[in-house]
Amino acid sequence: MADSSRQVAMRHSLVVYVLVMALAIWGWSGTGGKRLASQRPTVTRELVVQLTVTNATARFLPDQWVTVRAPADLEGRQRLADVKSGAQHTVTTDASGNAWVRFPLELAPYASRTLRVRYSVRLNGAPHSQPKRVDREPSVRFPSDQPAFRRVVEESALASADAEQNGRAVFNWVAGHMQAEGYIAPDLGARYALEHGRGDCTEYMSLTTTLARSAGIPARGMAGFIVDGDAVLDPAAYHNWSEAWFTGAWHILDVQNEAWQPDPRRYVVFRHLDGSASDPSQGLFRHSPALEVSMR
Repeated sequence: MADSSRQVAMRHSLVVYVLVMALAIWGWSGTGGKRLASQRPTVTRELVVQLTVTNATARFLPDQWVTVRAPADLEGRQRLADVKSGAQHTVTTDASGNAWVRFPLELAPYASRTLRVRYSVRLNGAPHSQPKRVDREPSVRFPSDQPAFRRVVEESALASADAEQNGRAVFNWVAGHMQAEGYIAPDLGARYALEHGRGDCTEYMSLTTTLARSAGIPARGMAGFIVDGDAVLDPAAYHNWSEAWFTGAWHILDVQNEAWQPDPRRYVVFRHLDGSASDPSQGLFRHSPALEVSMR
């Protein structure tokens, strides 16, 4: 009788073990994977930007200025927690969350000065802010209402009742259509990318965001850096990607890097590209015309 009881107990233990393992596997894939992603903890990154400012003239230059981008302050996505620099500065943030650090300067003839700024930014593991009207509507940068883009959506079946499935279809279509090129200075736009099938990360982002909106998915364009920890930022690593809204959160679609829904805590936004007139510059920094400025 004792042996029989032990066998029953062992069978019960085996059943419990199998159920636990099944739940663990479910947590790593499918719907469970999404739930697990929502539990990623917020992380803080310390990021440094260093600029060299030069007066290459024989004149004393008073009343000069340099502004440099800071990590954007985006609800539910990331928060700019602190800005530190040994130089006098002010921080401004626009309605889109884009942030700038401004340094007032004066430089003697042929003098140079190093500006070093450290950012503390908190990154959410599952960006959850609700999409805004601007994330759905066509714009100059993302002309999602143009017939050429709607035709692609219809002919390639990029729109269905499942928003995540639509996002994956858009991702795959752009990946198959586009050929990556090296850095291209001008912003050639989504229409160019559609017609020519080539470009750098900016064209990938523009086409992905435009097609997603055409397919009925809220989407937005971002620019910034991919980091795996604290870092001194290299301007050559400045990157563009798309973010799309489905399953109750924002997900990264970095088609150029073949990254479908990567960890958003690796992607630090320095520019939310919503077409706002208050943030027209594509660059990482701006400055008085008389100055020469380089990063790192």
